[in-house]
Amino acid sequence: MTIPSRHLSTYDGARRDAKPSILIVDDSNVVRSIIRVTFQNDFDVHEASDGSQAIEMLRRGQCNFSAIMLDLVMQEVDGWAVLKFLRESGIIQTVPVVVETASAIDLQTVTELYECGAWEVIGKPFDGKMLLALVKSVCERANAGAAAIASAGGELHA
Repeated sequence: MTIPSRHLSTYDGARRDAKPSILIVDDSNVVRSIIRVTFQNDFDVHEASDGSQAIEMLRRGQCNFSAIMLDLVMQEVDGWAVLKFLRESGIIQTVPVVVETASAIDLQTVTELYECGAWEVIGKPFDGKMLLALVKSVCERANAGAAAIASAGGELHA
């Protein structure tokens, strides 16, 4: 599978004037607001209130996201469906996905999330500063991978 370069993560706050973009996918207005306020100084924050809205945004290529914060349990289209889309489209290989959930997560569920391509898994409630540091860290890892892909001609062959 070839991933077009428009789906490569672009987090590089030290060398760019524009903020990197993040997509928050959560059916809770409160959680989206908390994450938005926590991230707004460092990221251009986009929001989806459910998985179907997120998938549509990603299909349209609406934005070159540097990371995706994804709630696992949502009323309509859940995080598992979004992970499946991200995996099938190849986006998950270059755009880090941090899964957040209030559900009890056991070792088997966390293992399945990592096998589906999640870069990190975090339980709710979470500390905002720690979450911001975590997302910046995965973005920097993705950016290092994107730099390697760019030096190889701008495409990733899996």
